[in-house]
Formats: sequence, C-alpha cells, structure tokens
Amino acid sequence: IKLEFKGTKTSSKQLYIWLFTDCLVIGARLDPRDPSKWTLTEHCPRSLIKITAHFTPPRGISSNKSKNPSETIFYLKLYIPMDNPNNRTKLSNHIIKCPSAEEKAKWVELLSVKPEETNDDETIYADWDLPVYRALYDYTPINDGDLDLVVGDEIRVTKKFRDGWCFGERKRENM
Repeated sequence: IKLEFKGTKTSSKQLYIWLFTDCLVIGARLDPRDPSKWTLTEHCPRSLIKITAHFTPPRGISSNKSKNPSETIFYLKLYIPMDNPNNRTKLSNHIIKCPSAEEKAKWVELLSVKPEETNDDETIYADWDLPVYRALYDYTPINDGDLDLVVGDEIRVTKKFRDGWCFGERKRENM
C-alpha cells in the first residue's frame, strides 16, 4: 500500500510490486473487480533503487496491528532514467506500508541486495538470482571440472566470465 499525503490528509493506494533481476516494476489494477486489467505506473533499474528501512512515518500514520508504525513502513526512492540528452533522472518517492513486520523485512532484504557482483573479468551472481540455461546439445567433458550434459539439462550459472565460459551446477543432480 502506498501512502499519499495532501496537506494534513493521508490516503492510501494499493500497489503491486514486481522485482526482477534488473528492474523493479510498480503497477496497479485498473478495476479492482477485474484482476486481468493492469496499468504500469513506474519502472526503475534495480541499480537506481534506494530503500530506507528505518523510517519514521509522518504523524497520523497507523500500522495494521502494531502500535509502532515504523515496524511495517519503509521508504522507497526510485531514480527513474528519463529519455533526454542530459541523462537526467526523475525522482519518485514512495512510503510503503506492508501488511506485517515480516513482510516489510522480506521487501527490505530483497531491495537492499544487489543482484550481482561484477568486475572486468567475471560476474558472480547472488544465490537467489542464478540464471538458468538449458543444454541444446550433448557435451562430453574434456577438462577436469567440466560437466557432462545431455540435451535438456538445466544449468544454474554461479559465475560468468567475459570470454563466455561459466561456472555452474547441473540442476538434475546439483553437480
């Protein structure tokens, strides 16, 4: 739920947030009675998200079952790239109210983690964000550490090198 303020009045609007590997998408239902109609309200690259977990909400904000509203509320700031010659960004601020402290903790953790670590030679993926590839051909190992693959095997990539080679594990046996 997004909380909105106009003067001393507070209103709320139900939002739906989807978090992908490289971006955050915020949407809303066009018609609450029709779950098939949605509108995209904002989207932002994941690298341009800032979250403040320990946020003191404005006066008059109550939390669902908690006497302390900051247990379920966090501050979300999006720096949305604009299509302009100066590479400027639009700042979008949201005060998000979660149904519970546990739900807040999950969102804060997910939004705080960067999806991958990158240097010039390799990309190391976070455990929760491992890309999965499917083998299109059989492969017989040539070197120590190579995986033998059959068509259809799924491989979770843990590290990818600039030259195209990867470290990974085969999902069928977690090898």
